[in-house]
Amino acid sequence: MYKMSRSTYVLARALVQTRYVAMPNIILDEPVVPELIQGNATPEALAAELLALLDDSERRAKTVKRLAEVRKALVHEGAADRAATFALGLLG
Repeated sequence: MYKMSRSTYVLARALVQTRYVAMPNIILDEPVVPELIQGNATPEALAAELLALLDDSERRAKTVKRLAEVRKALVHEGAADRAATFALGLLG
């Protein structure tokens, strides 16, 4: 769900060239999760999407599977150790 001022939205659309705005959708380059943007970002639309996800076990399972793929794409072995080493290096 993404809502911002109209001027910010127009400027962002002009500057950012991407098919998706939700990180899972960007990472897998396909619609994994619904994107409710601007006028579509309403409580009613969000409720409808959530109810559809709760009511449709096949859709829910597919979404969970795709989100696991997103996680796998982001997780790299040893990332926490490398981040800690980097942080310690900054401390001297």
